[in-house]
Amino acid sequence: MFTKDISSTFDKNIQNEWLVTNGIGGYASSTIIGANTRKYHGLLVASVGNNLDRYMVLSKLNEYVIVSGQKYSISSNECRDYIEKGYIYEEDFERKMLPEFLYGVQGVEISKKIAMLHGENKVCVKYNVVNTTDDVAYFTIVPFVNYRNFHMVKNAEEYVEHFEDDILCIEVSKDNNLYMKFDDSEFTRYNSTFYNNMYYRVEKERGFDAFESHYMPGEFRVEINGNSKKELFFVAELNKQCTINDKETKSIVRGEEVRLEKICKMASVDDEVTKELVVAADSFIVDKPLGKSIVAGYPWFSDWGRDAFISLEGLLLKTNRFTDAKAVLKYFANYIRRGLVPNYIDEKGGGSYNTVDASLWYIEAVYKYFAYTSDYSTLKELFPKLLEIMYSYMSGTDFNIYMCDDGLIYAGSEETQLTWMDAKVGDYIPTPRFGKAVEVNALWYNAIRAVEELNKRLVNKFCDKIDDKTDAKEVIKTIYFVNEKESRDRKSVERSTKNLFLSEEVLNYYQSLAIIFDGRLEKKVKESFKKFYADFGLFDTIDPYNEQVRPNQIITLSLSFPVVTGEKAKEIVDFVKEKLLAPQGLKTLANEDSAYKARYEGDSYNRDIAYHQGTIWVWLIGEYAKAYKSVYKKSFTINNALEMLNDGIVGNVAEIYDADEPRYAKGALAQAWSVAALLLIMK
Repeated sequence: MFTKDISSTFDKNIQNEWLVTNGIGGYASSTIIGANTRKYHGLLVASVGNNLDRYMVLSKLNEYVIVSGQKYSISSNECRDYIEKGYIYEEDFERKMLPEFLYGVQGVEISKKIAMLHGENKVCVKYNVVNTTDDVAYFTIVPFVNYRNFHMVKNAEEYVEHFEDDILCIEVSKDNNLYMKFDDSEFTRYNSTFYNNMYYRVEKERGFDAFESHYMPGEFRVEINGNSKKELFFVAELNKQCTINDKETKSIVRGEEVRLEKICKMASVDDEVTKELVVAADSFIVDKPLGKSIVAGYPWFSDWGRDAFISLEGLLLKTNRFTDAKAVLKYFANYIRRGLVPNYIDEKGGGSYNTVDASLWYIEAVYKYFAYTSDYSTLKELFPKLLEIMYSYMSGTDFNIYMCDDGLIYAGSEETQLTWMDAKVGDYIPTPRFGKAVEVNALWYNAIRAVEELNKRLVNKFCDKIDDKTDAKEVIKTIYFVNEKESRDRKSVERSTKNLFLSEEVLNYYQSLAIIFDGRLEKKVKESFKKFYADFGLFDTIDPYNEQVRPNQIITLSLSFPVVTGEKAKEIVDFVKEKLLAPQGLKTLANEDSAYKARYEGDSYNRDIAYHQGTIWVWLIGEYAKAYKSVYKKSFTINNALEMLNDGIVGNVAEIYDADEPRYAKGALAQAWSVAALLLIMK
């Protein structure tokens, strides 16, 4: 459980934020005093359509207590020339599974919890109101409505609304309505009323528009007699038809707590820190209309291929969510084109394929999945996709990605960014990494070894007559037909292979892949990889050479099949520790480099410049931990996981940190591969 003391100053209180999600890409989020400081903050940010398109629907609820004839606001907001200071009545903020807020106003005590119904765009706020005075008190809430794309700010319009059967319906779009209900209340409609000039100071700092106004349809008021208490439920949903019912509403908060408790039990965790990481991990796992995926981060990221497969072991395999892991692998397999896993997925499928490493991380994820599960059925289904990736890289595919004569992978040009260090400011590329990148070729070697090993497993399982002396082309043909014909009968497979007329194109396909399975390519790549060896550590790229000290070299040791071994491997770990290791992750550039940026701040231009020029990335601490264990044969430990879970966003882990002290959590509030990295270390 996390507890945050409420400060007497607004500026300090807004430094910490919270987040709950609904398992389909929607979320609720704000600061611990309820003051929205980002355009992305909202009580109901809904995910609509097939591809995680998010819309702000309900910005927040302003809450008031009326006692002894006086009205007190317990809500906090910042406007153009005014700060609403309801936080002076907030006594505590806690988060155990869900965010909980505690208030005290003139003898009236209020606690509230916020949860979303898993799988739906529906949010519930549970209130417990205790009136310890002799007088009647009133508790009032006012919804702030604003339907817009969550990347934009907009002055809300006056919407058409209806109130019937205790449910307020607001027609926010042609496809969906916002439905709201507050039980045991009376609703009073306002007349053309708006909350004007709400100010988002974080957006101002980020160089974006920072003001907007919200529509206030009216107020819900509940009467609480003296020396009595009431349990109250507010619920809001975005839907075509209203599905609100009292029985479901009263179960949402407890139901979500139970669901999260079950996930922790399934993950077999008992210490509180790891349990919080497991709960955080769940926020990124989403169901889309066409399959299960992983959101890269909140609030603004959708599902990204690279991020999904770097995160998969920590988020899903370490937490024993093997069915979900399988579903994610199968979902992305549907969108592999010309051997490329999409950078992200849009309404039409693979939205962008400008990534050289996502496909190679996919192979590592499949290998890890099989290592955890021994799921031959899924491996058999996905194996042709792995072969497609390998063949495409060997023969050449989009974005100038191809295997050179030395067996190494070349990718991109001066105009493209294809690795994870992908910042681009207009036409300017702060971190050009075209050519042969060190981690790409470590991933390539790992892919060769992984596919070779997985092929052997399939051969031993389904084709018992084939042995190590069998020609590699025949092995590939046999595995291919096992998959295509879904046959485990050895004679049937042999007959299919023997009688098949193979086109020249298919024969070339098999011949190209054959060098994987007879060990020739593995040996060539391992020898050629020595071109990356620098006096200390590794070059970040070759052809062209880049001598900047960056963390990508640690990935040569963190994969299932490290391409570097022996004393050079130890040298790399020690070198990265000396130059780049920080408590929260790895710096993206050594301090002494003239391009080093100490802070990630300012407008989008300055932030993008600093993104990979020193800024600490949390996900890399997971790769360092795996590399350290591979080299030193003992676990790498950290003692600041709880601090990171309580830093910036309460109960999740940020994307990045400033390079120099004081190091503040920056970037996305909650990042999938950051949580995954800590789970790799902690579990």
